[in-house]
Amino acid sequence: MTTPPVHWRPLRATPRLRWRGQSTKGGKAVSFVRPRLILVFCALSALACAHAQVPAGTEQSILAAKGDSVRVRLYDVTTAKPIASTDFELTSDNGIRCIKAPCPTDGKSWKGESDAKGEIVIPRSALNTTASITSASYHGDLAGDASPAAGGGWTLDLFPETGTDPAPHPLKLLDATTHQPIANVTLRIEARNSGGFPNMMSLTSNALGYVFVPADFVAHGAQTSWVVVPGYRDARVDFAWARRKTFIDKR
Repeated sequence: MTTPPVHWRPLRATPRLRWRGQSTKGGKAVSFVRPRLILVFCALSALACAHAQVPAGTEQSILAAKGDSVRVRLYDVTTAKPIASTDFELTSDNGIRCIKAPCPTDGKSWKGESDAKGEIVIPRSALNTTASITSASYHGDLAGDASPAAGGGWTLDLFPETGTDPAPHPLKLLDATTHQPIANVTLRIEARNSGGFPNMMSLTSNALGYVFVPADFVAHGAQTSWVVVPGYRDARVDFAWARRKTFIDKR
C-alpha cells in the first residue's frame, strides 16, 4: 500500500481567523502576549529570563535632571579613582542623522575642567538627546551612562584611550535592587558549552564594580557566558550590550 502524497500550502491570515493571543480590532489582527504565556516562556527559557541586563530607560537619566546645571564626578574605570584637574569637552545633539546636508542636529559643544575632586559642573543648556564627554585620555557617554550619586549630583565612569587591540571587555556588576556596584568581590565568568575552550575564569571586581574580561575569552564565549557571584543568582552576560552594565538579583 502506498502512502498518498502530502501537499503543503501556506496558511493565509484573514480577519476572521484568530489564534489565542490575537484579537481583531477595526478589522485588523492585533497581536499580544498573555501574562500566562509569559510565565510559560520564562519557565521554559532560563536563558531569556535570567538575562540580567536592564533595558535602557529603566534608570534615571541625567537628561531629566532639574536646575540650571548638573554636577558630575568623573571616574577612571580601571583605577576606580576620580579624574581630577583635567580638561574635558562635551558634545551633544538631538540624535538626528542625515544622509546629506543640511541636517538639523542642533549640535552643541562645551568645554570645562574637573576640579580636585574629579567633579565638573555642566550647564543644562549644553545637554541634548545624545551627549558624550571626552578628553585627551578618556571618553564616555554622559547621556547614557551617568548615574545618580548617593549624596546628590551624578557620577560617570570614563574609559581610557588605551590603544590596546583587542582590549579587554569591561563589565560593570550592579545589585539589581539597590543599583549599587558589586565591588571588591571575587567571582567567576563561565563560558558554558564553549566547545572545549577553557570555560572558567576567576576575576575580582574593583571599587566601581568592574571586571575586565580578556578579549579571547569573550570571542569564544560571547553567546554562552555567565557571571557567578557569591550570594547572587547566576546571570547571563551579554558582551554585545553597549552600556556594559549587568544587574544581578540576590538569592
